[in-house]
Amino acid sequence: MEYSDKTAVVTGGASGIGLGMARAFGRRGARLVLLDIEQAALDKAVADLAQAGITVEGLQADVTDRDGMTIAAREIADRHGAVHILCNNAGVGVADPLQLARAEDWDWVTAVNLQGVVNGLLAFLPAMVEHGEVGHIVNTASVAGLHAMKQIGIYNATKYAVVGMTETLRDDLAETEIGVSALCPGLVNTNINHSRRNRQEQYGVGQMPRVSKEAMRKLERDLKTRGMQPDDVGEMVVDAIDRGIFYIVTDPAFWLPVRKRFENMAADISALHGGLPGSE
Repeated sequence: MEYSDKTAVVTGGASGIGLGMARAFGRRGARLVLLDIEQAALDKAVADLAQAGITVEGLQADVTDRDGMTIAAREIADRHGAVHILCNNAGVGVADPLQLARAEDWDWVTAVNLQGVVNGLLAFLPAMVEHGEVGHIVNTASVAGLHAMKQIGIYNATKYAVVGMTETLRDDLAETEIGVSALCPGLVNTNINHSRRNRQEQYGVGQMPRVSKEAMRKLERDLKTRGMQPDDVGEMVVDAIDRGIFYIVTDPAFWLPVRKRFENMAADISALHGGLPGSE
């Protein structure tokens, strides 16, 4: 992938992994367009990147607003022409056992994590296919989209869906010039633990998780002390794009629970059907 003079669009680009990816593309000469719901963070990110000599602009956008995303895509096309890199990255999280989950929690997390990716594809993908130039799409899922984790069932559901959608997208675009990757981060030092700061009114703004405060404090400590830095994730993404890697799993230790999931699946299929095809 040649990044110089190419346009990269990153949703949730004002902080965290989105900003880390933006920096990585910008260092290689890409023009950046950051989309984010949080105006103050967006202004700071644009100022910091511009000070580093990177060509960048920011557009306030809510990925749950399909019409707004379409308008943003038209504005970007008018100013920059073709989009070559699309990172559907905006995401939020709710930590609650499913038996305590509220309808507003389902609606919010699904609207951002899943429908936000859909809206990004609807807004940008047709033009990317039509212009026929080399490009790449990165959909941010999670290791929670590869194996289930306790107390984050809504998050798991959306991230599993993003992984499946992205696998299909890879196959659908196989005959085009557009590559595809599923970014599956583990612990990364981001503000996702505070994503309710941007929770829209229609999704129950201000609602607090029902897990214990100690569990939330532990997650906060883990993110800060054990989490990767977003810039390191950004560099990993560029490396994966350049090498044609689809599953961008940031921590190889997560292979162990993923393998256990498939081992359990194989055992159940074998028990139900008296063996597995090809195991003779």
